[in-house]
Amino acid sequence: MSENKKETLDYTVNVGVLPGAGFVIDLDANEKERAALAIEADILEIKSLKAELVFRRWRKDGVGLKGRIFAKVVQECIVTLEPLNSEFIEEVERTFLPEGSRLAKPRLNEDGEMVLDLEGADIPDLFIGNTLNVWEIILEHLQLGLDPFPRAQGAQFADHIEDDGSDDEKASPFAALSALKSTEKNDK
Repeated sequence: MSENKKETLDYTVNVGVLPGAGFVIDLDANEKERAALAIEADILEIKSLKAELVFRRWRKDGVGLKGRIFAKVVQECIVTLEPLNSEFIEEVERTFLPEGSRLAKPRLNEDGEMVLDLEGADIPDLFIGNTLNVWEIILEHLQLGLDPFPRAQGAQFADHIEDDGSDDEKASPFAALSALKSTEKNDK
């Protein structure tokens, strides 16, 4: 982030001293914050952005985070480049551990390979010091909620021809090499 955006999007939570009931954040981004987030997310505009987050102590030295992010955004259609309005709710559930925590060590099997449970919880994120920047977390989840290929309803590429698979043999690079090889044999 540039220095100006860092100043605009600086909201740190001291997770070293979280209360037992947790620390609740109800955030409604102002115009300046939404503009800075839109630039960071590489979208046209953020019309509204609200976050309801709860930071709680997790085990001895970790931090659990749960909440929701509500956003109304304007993205650019990948075909027509027209602005497209959309809105979404992104669920947030994360665990953070301080760098060097014994809980941050990955689980390894007998071959020394990291074990991941695809159905289980995500592995914790690491942080340095005693603070987490709320805006960085919100930006990550905002980007996860965005449509990666926004497309206006009915928008199509004018000169685009779909491949129906009927010319698979012609398109094969091996067929082209074979044709080249037979041409070379005929020339000899």
